[in-house]
Amino acid sequence: MEEEAVIVGAGICGLATAVALKRVGIRAVVLERASELRTTGAAILLWSNAWLALNALGVTDKLNLLYAPIERGFFTDVKTKSTQQVVYASKERDGPRAVHRKILLQVLADELPLDTIRFSSKLTSVESIVKDGHRISVLRLHDGAIIKAKRAAIIPLNDKEVYWFLVLQTTPEDKDIGNDPESIQRAVMENWAKDFPLSYLDIVQQSDLSTVSFASLMFRHMGNSLDPKGKLRPGDVGCALGKYVGERRWRTAWIIVGSYLSGWVQQDGSGWWMKFLRDLFYKTIQTRVINLVHYDCGRLPNRMGTSL
Repeated sequence: MEEEAVIVGAGICGLATAVALKRVGIRAVVLERASELRTTGAAILLWSNAWLALNALGVTDKLNLLYAPIERGFFTDVKTKSTQQVVYASKERDGPRAVHRKILLQVLADELPLDTIRFSSKLTSVESIVKDGHRISVLRLHDGAIIKAKRAAIIPLNDKEVYWFLVLQTTPEDKDIGNDPESIQRAVMENWAKDFPLSYLDIVQQSDLSTVSFASLMFRHMGNSLDPKGKLRPGDVGCALGKYVGERRWRTAWIIVGSYLSGWVQQDGSGWWMKFLRDLFYKTIQTRVINLVHYDCGRLPNRMGTSL
């Protein structure tokens, strides 16, 4: 069988990814080795960034009925009995919510077609084979089933633009295509992706030819090597993704540091120095740590180009 996208693991991330792909018109299959949705971990604390992501997936209405935001927290020194308050919510945002992990998984699963999640499907290997002169990815399951997939994607940039790509191992004949946009577009539609969904082919067909390019994947230094002639091409998206990665890297780093400090001051000793640091942390630093997780991922655009 051939599938548009294959996701390994029906955890929170796997199901959320499948729902997101469904929202933008891409069918995905989720392989889960367990016989049912996993329930490891009774509950999970979701901060505002996670809640905004779930809102973009269209599932928060169901969860709002079950779980209210936590407005504030209290930290008590067992020895002195002194208590400090940390405010999580504000006028601009709600506080975190504690939700049942199994309920969250079920809510996400309910958004998917019944045959999306394939339970008791343990992945044993991923390999490449040649088909119609090109390589495709082949996933083999423990029961002998085989799933074939090509590596392609449609990524929304904004309400009017999308970035599409196709990754394949070319043949010597393909190198004759060069950088002619019409030849690249024709090769994608008539050969490389001829068996792809119409939604993908429609986007390829409607692409601005000035943005279509064909390139080998290799190590490159930063600079203008991606675009020597200064024209706008899909490769330029790498620059935008670089900015995204740069922003995410530092945001994630600060979240990790803040999480470590939060646990450290709560558990590392009870001497006067640690008490001082603990009080200082809760009074001045804890609020800043909390602010790090208040990140809005935005909304998912639908296939008509408007936000869901």
